[in-house]
Amino acid sequence: MQAALDFQAVNPGTLIVVAGDHETGGMSFTLADPGAVKPGADGPYPATDSGQEIWLRWTRRGTTNAPVPITAGGPASEAFQGGMANTQVFPALMEAMSLRAAG
Repeated sequence: MQAALDFQAVNPGTLIVVAGDHETGGMSFTLADPGAVKPGADGPYPATDSGQEIWLRWTRRGTTNAPVPITAGGPASEAFQGGMANTQVFPALMEAMSLRAAG
């Protein structure tokens, strides 16, 4: 993401769109002192500026039908704000680039 934002800073005509393809359910996390082991959890991951580590545990298996966020910045980004069906992302990108889908 940072590489895209750096590129956009030098090329202000760049549209950046960020969207997930699905929601994966709940996740819980635990902060722990370095060296602690949390069986059944993923980690450890560094907790920035804290001296602690993060351990993750998924609270649900598989995907859900919950909506996922979409956000955008740059020219035509207003077309990607708020909620939109995933089937509308491609047509909105085509419109933003002044292109038409073959059909």
